[in-house]
Amino acid sequence: MSAALQCVARRLCTPLAVLAACLAPAASAGVELEVIALDGRAVRGQLSALAPDLVLFTEGGEATLAWSDVLAVQTGRAIDPKLFAGTAEPLRFELADGSRFAGSIVEGGEREFVVRVLDGQTGRLRASLVQRVVSAAAPEELHRKLATEALDSSEDVLLAMREGQSVVLRGAVKRIEPERVVFAWRGRELPLSWGLVVGAAFAQAAPRGAACLVRLADAQVFAGRVVGGDEQTVRLRSSAFENLALPWSHIARIDCHSERLTYLSDLRPAMYEFEPYFRKRWDYAGDVSLSGGPIRLGGRTYAKGICTKSRALLVYRLDGRYRQFAATVGILDEMGPRGDVTAAVLGDGRPLWEMRNVRGGQAPRDLLVDVAGVEELGLLVDYGEDLDLSDHVAWGLARLIR
Repeated sequence: MSAALQCVARRLCTPLAVLAACLAPAASAGVELEVIALDGRAVRGQLSALAPDLVLFTEGGEATLAWSDVLAVQTGRAIDPKLFAGTAEPLRFELADGSRFAGSIVEGGEREFVVRVLDGQTGRLRASLVQRVVSAAAPEELHRKLATEALDSSEDVLLAMREGQSVVLRGAVKRIEPERVVFAWRGRELPLSWGLVVGAAFAQAAPRGAACLVRLADAQVFAGRVVGGDEQTVRLRSSAFENLALPWSHIARIDCHSERLTYLSDLRPAMYEFEPYFRKRWDYAGDVSLSGGPIRLGGRTYAKGICTKSRALLVYRLDGRYRQFAATVGILDEMGPRGDVTAAVLGDGRPLWEMRNVRGGQAPRDLLVDVAGVEELGLLVDYGEDLDLSDHVAWGLARLIR
C-alpha cells in the first residue's frame, strides 16, 4: 500500500473506531441487591449467581450466602398497596403455600386445572394446593365474605350472585373451567358461569411452607424454590410451576424460609403476664398490631412479629435448642410520637439485652442476642416516663436461630 493510501486509511480508522464504540451495546449494569442474613446482617452488592448459592460482588470482594442462611433479598422497589395494580387477568388465585397471583384458566379439569400467569407462562394447579379462586371483578367485601364463610368449613364453599344478592353454597367443586365452575350441591351438579361466581374456597387446602416467597411490586406473590436465574430473571420451581421466570424488574423482595429459623409468633408462649397501669387488660398479638392492623416500624411493614403493651412479660421455652435471638424493636408507627418504654430480653431470668427510653417516632433498633444454652427466653416491656400511654411495642421478625 502506498504512503498516500496508508494516510487515508488511518484518517478513516480513527472516526470509525469511535463510531463503533458508541454503537456497541453497553455492558449490563447488573442487579443491585441487599441481602439480609438470618442474624440481621446486611450484605449489599451486584448479583453474580443465584443457584445453588446466592453470590454477590461487594466492595470487599465476592460474598457467597447459602439460601438457608438468607432471611430476605431486597431490590429497593416498594410494593403497591393497590392489589395487583396494572394486571387485567380475570381471576385471582390464593394457594396454600402462600402464593397469591392474578391469572386465567386455559384448561379445565376435575379437581385440577391449568392457569396462565405472568407473561403467558402456565402452571398446573391441583385442588389440594388451592385455598381460593375469586373473580377479580367482584368487590373486595365479597372476597372477604367468602374467606369468612370458608373458615373451619369441612366442605368447599362457593359464593355466587343471584338477583343482585350473594348466595353461599356448601358442597364440592367438581370442575373449574375457563368459562364456568361445576359445583356439587345437595345431590345436584350446578354449572355456573364466572359471570355469576364471586369465588370458590377449597376445604382441604391446609397451609404449607415454601422455601421462598417472591413478592412482586404489584403485590403478587409466588412461592417456591429458587433454582436459577441471571441479571434478567429469577427462576422458581414449585408444586404448580416447573420453571417460572420472574423478571427482576417486577420483583420487590424475596422472603426466605430456613429450617434453621423459628419465628416466636409461630410458638405458644409458656407464660404471659400483664400488669395494667390502669384497669384495662391487654393480650399480646402475633403477626398483627394490638389493634389488628399490620406491624409497621420505621415505615416498614413486618409480616411476622410479636406486639405487647406495657407492662408485659412473654416467656418461651427454648430448652437450649437455639444459638441466637434476633428482632427489630420499637413503638408501632400507628402510635405517632407517643409512647415510652424499656424493652429487655431475658435468658433464664437474667437480662441479656436492654434498651431504655424506647419512644414513639424513633427509629427501631435491631438486636442480636446469644441464647446458646438458654432454657427460657423472656421478652419484657416495662413502663417508661409517660405512664402506659401509647406503649404499643413491636418485636418485628422476632426469631430464633439454630
